[in-house]
Amino acid sequence: MEASLSTAPIMFTSNHRDDLVGGYYIDGDNVKYSFPMAFTVTMLAWSVVEYSNELQTSNELSHAMEAIRWGTDYFIKAQPKDTVLYAVVGDPILDHACWERPEDMTTSRQAYRIDEAHPGADLAGETAAALAASSMVFKSSDSTYALLLLDHAKRVSFHSFLAFFFPEYGSQSQLQPL
Repeated sequence: MEASLSTAPIMFTSNHRDDLVGGYYIDGDNVKYSFPMAFTVTMLAWSVVEYSNELQTSNELSHAMEAIRWGTDYFIKAQPKDTVLYAVVGDPILDHACWERPEDMTTSRQAYRIDEAHPGADLAGETAAALAASSMVFKSSDSTYALLLLDHAKRVSFHSFLAFFFPEYGSQSQLQPL
């Protein structure tokens, strides 16, 4: 990303070998934004909690649970340490300039994260909500996975608490890798 196009010193490029496979693309391009992804997983999870009977009747419960697990597996990978959470994968400027199938992409796969030096309480809080709500979805069918999700939710939430007095990760106009 061109430095002149970035003004927010709140995230930095990760090690390119980090395993951040999974999750969902946003906006019809190949960037993964964790904040809207976390909101989406939260809403999917609450829908399953509230409407599991209807989803079961329509043979859609397993599909909804697969969609949730795809997102939560990504969030587990996106938190390699208690105080680190990956926020964006891809180059927002380059990826918004082209439209292609993910299988054909050649753009940079930079990853940006929040951490103690680059806080993002809003992202940490929404990710904790997604993981906690999802733990309720899997509580009766996969209790081990449900406990794993709850553990990650607590760890992300604790990081959110530490970052309470810091700015939101999206409070600046652009991302800037350090």
